Amino acid sequence: MPPTLPGGTRTADLEPGVARLLGVPVESLEVGVVEPVAHVATAPTTAGLSRVSLVARSADGGCTPVRLVVKVLRPARYGLPPQMPDEARAHLDRTIPWRLEADVVTGLRPDRFPPGLGLPALVALSVRDEEVALWQEEVAVHGAPWTAGDVVRAAGLLGRLAARRAHDPVPWAGPTFVRSFLDDAVRTWAMPLLGAPEAWDHPEFEAAVARGLEGPVRALMADVASDDGPGVAPLAGVPALPSHGDPTPDNLLRPAADPGSFVLIDWASATCAPAGWDVVPLVFGRAEAGRAPAAEAVAVLPQAVAAYGEGLAEEGHPVDPAALGAAVRAMVRLRYGMTVLPLDALAGSRERTSGRDRQADLVAAVLDL
Repeated sequence: MPPTLPGGTRTADLEPGVARLLGVPVESLEVGVVEPVAHVATAPTTAGLSRVSLVARSADGGCTPVRLVVKVLRPARYGLPPQMPDEARAHLDRTIPWRLEADVVTGLRPDRFPPGLGLPALVALSVRDEEVALWQEEVAVHGAPWTAGDVVRAAGLLGRLAARRAHDPVPWAGPTFVRSFLDDAVRTWAMPLLGAPEAWDHPEFEAAVARGLEGPVRALMADVASDDGPGVAPLAGVPALPSHGDPTPDNLLRPAADPGSFVLIDWASATCAPAGWDVVPLVFGRAEAGRAPAAEAVAVLPQAVAAYGEGLAEEGHPVDPAALGAAVRAMVRLRYGMTVLPLDALAGSRERTSGRDRQADLVAAVLDL
C-alpha cells in the first residue's frame, strides 16, 4: 500500500502542478517515499514538513522522478505549549497568521523578484478544515559554506525585492511580526524575567554575567520600554515595506544548478516591517544558530546594510543611509539583545547548559553596536 500523502492530499491534486513543473502531460503519479525533513520547527503553525518522492507517468509510458516538499500549516493553538495559560494561548492564536505563508506564496507576482532571487516552483495547495498543505518543488542545494560575499549579495537582492513590493498589499492586516516580537517576545516575556532581582544569579546566566551583560541589558530594557524610547524610535525613521521576515541562510537556498542565485522559502513571518529588517536575520541567523561567530556577523553588517540600501535605490525607493543604518542597529539589538539569553531557565524549563557561551557572545556583540 503506498504511503499516505500529508494534508489529506490526493495524487490527483498534484498531477496538474507536476505537469506544469515537468512541461509534459502527466497521466498518473505513483508515491514513493514520504519522509520528514530534518528540521526543527519553531513556528507553532507548522504541523509538518515532509519530503515526498514521486514517479510521474506520461501517456507514452515515460517515467520521470519528481521530488517535492510539503509544509502543512494549521492555527497556532495546536502547536503552542500545552502548559501555556489559556489567555496567552488565545492571544497568540489570534495574532499569529497561520495561513500567511500559503497566501504570500500563491499571491506573489513573479515580476517582483529581481534576477538571482526566486521561489521554489509551486505545485499545489490543498485545503481541508483548519489545515493547508503547501506543495513546492524540492531545491537541490549547493553545500559550500556561506561567505561574506553571499551575505552582501543576498542583502542587495532583498532590498530590490522589498522595493518592488513596496505598493503591494500584504495578506495580513493584523499585528506585524516586528510589532508582535516587541510586544510579546520582548516586553511581555523577556523583560519581566530579566528584570527580576534574582534573574542574574541563576547558574545558567554565568556566561552572561562573566561578560558584564547585566547592566547593558537593563539599559536596553529601559530603551525599548516605550515606542518613543531610543531603542525603538529609529524604526519610525524608515518606511514600512513588505518583508520576508526571516531570510536567514537556512531560508535562502543556493541552488546547486546556480549557486550564485537564491531561492526564498519559509514565508511565515512575511508581514510589513521597517526597511532593513530582513538584513537582521540574514546577517545574524548563522550566529544565532551557532554556525558562525558573532564577530563575523558584526563585521559584515555595514556592507549588508549598504547593499540593501543600494537595492532599494536601484528599484526607485531610496532610503536615507543614516536612517537605515540606525534602524537596522536598533532592530538587531531588539531582536538579539534579550531573547537570546537563557530565558527558558528563568521560566523553570529544563536547563540546557550547552551554548550559553555562544549566546552570551552574541548578546555582547549586538549590544556593542
